[in-house]
Amino acid sequence: MHSSIVSHASVLFHSSLILHSYLMHFTGKLILGEGV
Repeated sequence: MHSSIVSHASVLFHSSLILHSYLMHFTGKLILGEGV
């Protein structure tokens, strides 16, 4: 059960990292005015 919780947290962590980097990239392009 403990390893299941750890793997679930790992998946959430990685997906949030990907989402965060995507949002930063998107807002960065928006701020710099490079278009979408």
